[in-house]
Amino acid sequence: MAARVYGGPWTMWDDAKDDVANIEWHRKLCDILKPFVCGRYLGESDILDDHSRAEDCFSPANWKRLQELRAKYDPAQLFHGFFGGL
Repeated sequence: MAARVYGGPWTMWDDAKDDVANIEWHRKLCDILKPFVCGRYLGESDILDDHSRAEDCFSPANWKRLQELRAKYDPAQLFHGFFGGL
């Protein structure tokens, strides 16, 4: 995907005791921004927290094509997909 504008929320903190609060804050922010999102950059998307984010990185046609190619050339799922092995 290409766009004239790119933005994204990033969060960092120093102390592990703040994990729960900061992760919750980040998830809420992502939910607030969801109506304004028209795509994602795979390299900066937390696809483990929300698997739908991987699909959002591709156009619907390209995501479908990726799934078709995987089914055709790797039906036994020998190679990891976006979530395999994680």
